[in-house]
Amino acid sequence: MSADGTDPMVPVLQALSGHSVQVRLRSGEQLIGQLGAVSAGSCELQTQAGVMTVRNSAVDVVVPVRTPPQPHAV
Repeated sequence: MSADGTDPMVPVLQALSGHSVQVRLRSGEQLIGQLGAVSAGSCELQTQAGVMTVRNSAVDVVVPVRTPPQPHAV
């Protein structure tokens, strides 16, 4: 927690909202999906299995994932 009581991951998560990301939790678990709504306490991650709610305090690292470029039809 930062001095003002907000989780330091919040601005990072908000900046990546709507992007495909890889999230590593403090437990060591890794999740890949599209980051959705981010609030002060948690964020939503759309994964293959469905929408997960992840506590911001549980997030260790979040990294944007580049989606492979789609081949263009000629």
